[in-house]
Amino acid sequence: ELNQNSTHFNLLHISFYLPSPPNPHVTPSFTDIPPLSGSTPHCTFRFHARIILLIISFLCFTQVFSEEHLKFLGFPIDGTVNEYASKLMSKGFYISPDNKYARKGLRVMEGPFLGNTESFGLHYDTDTKIMYSVVFCHSFFKEADAKELYDKLESLLHVKHNEAKYESPLVGSFVSSCSFQSNKGIITLIIIERDYDYQVKMSYTDRINYIPVYRKQHQKELDDM
Repeated sequence: ELNQNSTHFNLLHISFYLPSPPNPHVTPSFTDIPPLSGSTPHCTFRFHARIILLIISFLCFTQVFSEEHLKFLGFPIDGTVNEYASKLMSKGFYISPDNKYARKGLRVMEGPFLGNTESFGLHYDTDTKIMYSVVFCHSFFKEADAKELYDKLESLLHVKHNEAKYESPLVGSFVSSCSFQSNKGIITLIIIERDYDYQVKMSYTDRINYIPVYRKQHQKELDDM
């Protein structure tokens, strides 16, 4: 089980913040505003820009394609968010009470993972409702505890995805970082140090379903120019 010095956090999109109480039994709430000085530590789900670039460069420009989808918890990251959520429910997951704070394009669920009840963010295309990514985040007060979880996840990923291209460290200001790349998608695992805690983040991003999302976002940026 995870160290009791840790706190559990629900998943927000990369541009959102989540304040965290020091008591792991207190349910956190969502906000996009960082806490004031002197308040309890919070967990930000803003991915480092280099991670986003890594995902884009790999998934959108890989030369070896696959018609298969990346899987998480045994389920392909495909179909609508409702369909994927239903599959997770068959494994004991449920809609998190904090889902009501999630922005459009994100559904927050909780369920069993590595012996604990953890929170996951299901990211989907807001137009088609098609799933493209699943994100996990757990924040610790101590670096050693974060590294313990990171090492465990990395070891499990090596066994589960031994055919994937492994890269470590990734370019960026990470305590630890690695990625597992295949023609189905990319898995990134990182530890980010904050002023108040250490965040372990793991993301599964499906290549087939992320490319249309990236292209739409990129086109919107082009239209603004």
